[in-house]
Amino acid sequence: MSQRRYVLRSAAVGAALLVSTAVAAGLAPVPAYAQDPVPAPASLTVPAPGSWNPGGADFRWSETSRVVYDASDDLAADAELLAGELGALKGRTVEAADGIDGARPGDIVLDVAENADLGAEGYTLTANGTAAVSGNTRDGAFWGGRTVLQALQTGDAIGGGSTTDVPAYPERGVMLCACTGGGQESVDWIVRLIKDMASLKLNQLTIEAKVKLDSVPESGAWPYYTKSQMEAISAAAAEYHVSVSPLINSPGHMDVWLKERPELQLQLDGEPLDPIRLDITRPEALDFVKNLIDEYLEVFPNAKIWHAGADEYMINYSYEQFPHIEE
Repeated sequence: MSQRRYVLRSAAVGAALLVSTAVAAGLAPVPAYAQDPVPAPASLTVPAPGSWNPGGADFRWSETSRVVYDASDDLAADAELLAGELGALKGRTVEAADGIDGARPGDIVLDVAENADLGAEGYTLTANGTAAVSGNTRDGAFWGGRTVLQALQTGDAIGGGSTTDVPAYPERGVMLCACTGGGQESVDWIVRLIKDMASLKLNQLTIEAKVKLDSVPESGAWPYYTKSQMEAISAAAAEYHVSVSPLINSPGHMDVWLKERPELQLQLDGEPLDPIRLDITRPEALDFVKNLIDEYLEVFPNAKIWHAGADEYMINYSYEQFPHIEE
């Protein structure tokens, strides 16, 4: 499978998420692989590494296998997470140990080492007694750990060899509209989505969700998430190296925000005020939206991108019908 498989179009994303969910949750029987010969990650993971170069001793999981890391690389949290996931998968406590120089056969090694060829998220994986992952950054090391975790869901060994795996695209994401009344997804569901995204090395979640804001008292009058719920989602995303891009639709589809604010609503000549559309000619309208963004970003401190929506502002109308906008 080529590196371009990192970008999964809509149908493929759905299928891949279902595969990942089923495997992770144990919802479908997983075939046992023979111990000899053992498979390479290219046959076990989604997405598969771009290539696999066989050679060296096989990696075999055992009752003494650990996750070994170098504390100076700031990998302790990632190692503890991987150890916990492997423990749940294999039915025993797995140690996360500092000190890669003491790694022994059967250990998984996480390391950060300068390698510009790997970019921000690439990694190398070498199975030669240990399963050694090295990234140019923490993100790269984390994604390599996801490959090992997926491989061990279907067996206890990885054939000897190595790969250099670099994503072809910097943004690999899912967009979630958690914004429709009784159809709101639970926090647990969204956290599970984030975990499945990480398994597939998808690194960006764009989420449209209504949050109850202190600056907009009426925001509690319709289905919403609390700030603490959004903070839990944001924290889970950071733990799994997924960037969250929050979204509020603007300047169209703003009825939930403008219902009680007629002074900000757009008006067609001779027609009633339109609570769906923001009157973008008003300076106070820009201030209102900026305040919404500021308060949202309090609960998404790791957000790198703000999604402004911006769709369908003139649906069923045209700018020519609003002379004050043209002016």
